[in-house]
Amino acid sequence: MVDETRTGPLGGAQEHEWDQLCRGTGTAITVRIDPGPGVKPEEAAAALLDVVRRHEALRTTFGVDPDGRPFQRVHPEPTADVAFFEHSGGDAEPLPEAFLHGPFAPDSPSLVRPAVVVRDGEAAELALSVCHAVFDGRSAQIVRADLIHALRAARHPGGDPRPPAPQFLDAALAEQEGPLARARRNARAFWEQEVRRMRNRVFVPDPPGLFRRHGSEYLSDAAPALLVSAARRHGVNPAHVYTAAVVLLTAHLSGSRTVTVRSHFAGRGDDELDVVGCFHTILPITVDVADRPGLGELVARVQAESFRVFRRYRIGHFDRQELLRRTGEERGTAFADGIIVNFTYRTPVEELQRMGEDELARGLTEGRELRLLMGEDENVPDTRGFVAYLDVDLARDEMLVYGTFNGAALTTPQMRVLLTGPETLLRLHLAAPEGLGWEPVASLFGALAVPAALSPDVAERGADRFSIAATAEAVRDHPDVADAAVRVEGDGLDARVVARVTTRTPGPTAQDLRAHVLARLTPGDAVVCPDRFEFAGPA
Repeated sequence: MVDETRTGPLGGAQEHEWDQLCRGTGTAITVRIDPGPGVKPEEAAAALLDVVRRHEALRTTFGVDPDGRPFQRVHPEPTADVAFFEHSGGDAEPLPEAFLHGPFAPDSPSLVRPAVVVRDGEAAELALSVCHAVFDGRSAQIVRADLIHALRAARHPGGDPRPPAPQFLDAALAEQEGPLARARRNARAFWEQEVRRMRNRVFVPDPPGLFRRHGSEYLSDAAPALLVSAARRHGVNPAHVYTAAVVLLTAHLSGSRTVTVRSHFAGRGDDELDVVGCFHTILPITVDVADRPGLGELVARVQAESFRVFRRYRIGHFDRQELLRRTGEERGTAFADGIIVNFTYRTPVEELQRMGEDELARGLTEGRELRLLMGEDENVPDTRGFVAYLDVDLARDEMLVYGTFNGAALTTPQMRVLLTGPETLLRLHLAAPEGLGWEPVASLFGALAVPAALSPDVAERGADRFSIAATAEAVRDHPDVADAAVRVEGDGLDARVVARVTTRTPGPTAQDLRAHVLARLTPGDAVVCPDRFEFAGPA
């Protein structure tokens, strides 16, 4: 263990979670283990602190340098004491809500909360709640195993010492100036081109700039067999199958020729598999659906695009956001977050792939939807262009999906389609010898999923979708503009957006108006900068 504070840059993927902390939307990941009978509370606390000392990420806090750049600071000793919570038993949650879900902040003096639940004088549970900005799902697996080892060592001292753990700060430094710096430069060059393929958005919210938060929960015991069976048919993993189904549904719901879905990646190389830290990253996968492919073809495309993107995952969040901002400014638009899929395996994928044919057959014939809950939560400003977040947890016996939707971008029936639709598509796909084609999906969901035409207020310019009314309002918002009307001339790649402006005296120039619209572009507003301004003179 180091005997002094270390500092260094954030990891490229870690930058995203730090940004979430700054927005007030950071989350925590909690590791909990049952120590078994006979463990004293002080032994449990010693095991927790031993693991915290072993991994620098668990002793990390954040700072900001004079130029406004965030950095991570590794402290030589744990930054938080172990809390003890008495619990009398029963079904009540032994850990307080503030421990499990209490917020962290960029300037929090500690980003971990260690605790021991005490029952009848013994340790009943060990828990470690860690800020996501220093910790990811793979880290939770490492720490869980280390806690079990530390408990054994506390009760049976004298064993062989463990080799030192690899540290996250070293991986972050390697990305900046070490052996991984070249991979990061190559990733940036790849994404400079890749963002040009992306649509600015697939769905146009109504009204723009509003996040009508809808929460949902979907549970099915048929989905594991459906996903594993389809994955086996196509030689892919279940995550590719699920994402392909979401892409197909999104294409029908939106009528879009290309679909971009943001997907979670582990973000680790072979040398980082045993490092505790924040490596996971969210990267956009863009899939062409203009030729109206069936589900089987989309599975192949999603797999190919996933592999292609994963080879260039070492792009820092700040770098990627700057590329999106710069490309958006060149196109006169802003890129929306859209739909995000986080697919995790509660049961290891290797175990799922070994499921027998009889078990799969039972799942296909006896499995069903177990629970579907949906409800509206709150209305808040939307600065990200958010449409949906599908948090998928796949186990051998069930699939649980927590969905968060924007009711300004999707209707309630459309939300239900994204929750339950993948299972419906997979049943049809597996029942058809040649798989599920494009047209049956259109007939399956009818007018709900396939718009006869875009709303009169929604228009397209090349790869960009926008709201005519919101764009006119953005022009009209200039203090020297009395009124503005927006129209589209041409179509496809040749389409041009024209704003006819009535000015006050003195009036702005086209350059003034262009700068004004570009300055107020946000992903939530569905606005594009007009290609041409026509002036009708002063009002």
